[in-house]
Amino acid sequence: MMKSLEDFVNYFIVNLIDVSSILTDCNCNIEQIKKGKDEYRENKLVEGIFGDVSLSIRKNVDFQKLLIDFFGLINSFFEVYNGNITIVVENYYVDRIYRDSYYNFFSNKHLEFNRNCRRITFFQGDVGEYFFQNNDRLQETLIGKTVIRPIFPGTIGRTVIIPEKFAHNKAYIRTAKFSQTLLGHKLSIKGFPFSSQDTETMTCAENTVLNLMEYFGTRYGYYHILSPSEITNALSLISEQRVLPSLGMSYDQMSAILKQIGFAPIIYYKKDFEDEEFRRIFHYYIESGIPLPSAVKYEYQENDKIIEESHSIICVGHSDFKGNMEDICSYSEDYPDNLSLVNTADLNQEYVFMDDNLMPYQFKKFEQPISYEKVIKSEITGFVVPLYKRIFLEARSAYNVVQSLIIEIRDLINLDEMKINGNKYDSEKNPILIRMFLTSSRNYKEFKALYEEEPINKIIQTLPMPKFVWVGEYMFASQYLEEERKAFGEVVIDSTVSKYMREEGVLYTRFPNRIGYKLPTEQSEVFFERLENEIDISSLKVPIEFVLFKNNLL
Repeated sequence: MMKSLEDFVNYFIVNLIDVSSILTDCNCNIEQIKKGKDEYRENKLVEGIFGDVSLSIRKNVDFQKLLIDFFGLINSFFEVYNGNITIVVENYYVDRIYRDSYYNFFSNKHLEFNRNCRRITFFQGDVGEYFFQNNDRLQETLIGKTVIRPIFPGTIGRTVIIPEKFAHNKAYIRTAKFSQTLLGHKLSIKGFPFSSQDTETMTCAENTVLNLMEYFGTRYGYYHILSPSEITNALSLISEQRVLPSLGMSYDQMSAILKQIGFAPIIYYKKDFEDEEFRRIFHYYIESGIPLPSAVKYEYQENDKIIEESHSIICVGHSDFKGNMEDICSYSEDYPDNLSLVNTADLNQEYVFMDDNLMPYQFKKFEQPISYEKVIKSEITGFVVPLYKRIFLEARSAYNVVQSLIIEIRDLINLDEMKINGNKYDSEKNPILIRMFLTSSRNYKEFKALYEEEPINKIIQTLPMPKFVWVGEYMFASQYLEEERKAFGEVVIDSTVSKYMREEGVLYTRFPNRIGYKLPTEQSEVFFERLENEIDISSLKVPIEFVLFKNNLL
């Protein structure tokens, strides 16, 4: 049902049946188009949202597939909320991203292009009565927003959807807080930005940079949001040919642009690593809450030929582990003195990708990040890590320190005698898990201030740390399987040390009955002297286990 507020704003009240009907119509339209028939099924909701675009290219199979993806996303809203959905359409919306592309490219074409977009905002329930009331109802029911651009391809413009408002497996997703004003109401949306590529000013790689910088520029004041023209101008400085219409961007060029705007990026290519190590490095940075531009190669079959294509996507999080003790034990690796360790990087089954050929938040396995129609196989061939400029210790070296520490001090902490919640270490039935991530020291200290007891918290809060630190957490498998996951030990590592002096970078560690730390002017010997002095934890009234850090991801 469509309702009009004024000529420039409409809204629709839709239910699951409405959306299911559109999905059915789109599939029928594809069959009719392929057969060369004109029996096209029209829909007022499609026209109301997509406007002239839907009328001019409605007989395009790819556009019908776009509609299936778009309304498939809306369909997932109903799996979380059992009721109607309100869709508000602003008909004359000025989108700064599209306007930038319009004035720098589309306005130079002979054919006429509309300079205005439509902005679509989604709400749970029928919220029409609250549009002109002063209350929080719109914020409470807000699902997200998307911009509909008057072009194809590239119809789906700037989009932000709140992850909790659509159906998906439990996941940890990096988000930023975006603001929006609708009918005088100031709203906020927490999500990761998304948009589709228009193939002329923005191909997948440029679009990756665009969405990545919208995230960083919104979340951190240190960075700024880039426009399409700023990206093409930066690319033109390092390109030997014209950049419009776009011919794409290599990951070396992407890294160079990120370097120009203040990052200290690292590029990892699969060919330089064993498969397991490559995947683990990828996971360490995702666990750190760093969105990763990922280069993908995929193969599909067309007329008995195998065709290879390249693509760029962004990984923004990972799914939760849903396995059991047997699953965890299957990943254990044996070390001397009956020590069994499991890297949590091996446990996650799916990662969350923003793929501009689909809709936001695609859950895919690392080994198959793309699964389009006719795709036979796909793989991540490389990724760029947009690091802060003063992070010098990279993930592999940091993990070596985290792993070496538990091997070195297993006897010192009496691992074989340690008992937590009635569970003891068992190399076969209850191994040790290691989780590692990068975080800001401020973020780390804020979290500890909320969850740690005073004696431990006092050490953490007063200990000098650099802007970013690597953190390793140690836990029994039995602790990891609890509803609230906890650890028995942790280590904090200076991210500014050289890989050749990484052991000197250990700033703080805590185990049952053991605490070690050192100041910037002290040597590592002082750290181990403190660690070797057994502490009566009971006298400090500090629990022997603590909550896993969770400030990096949603």
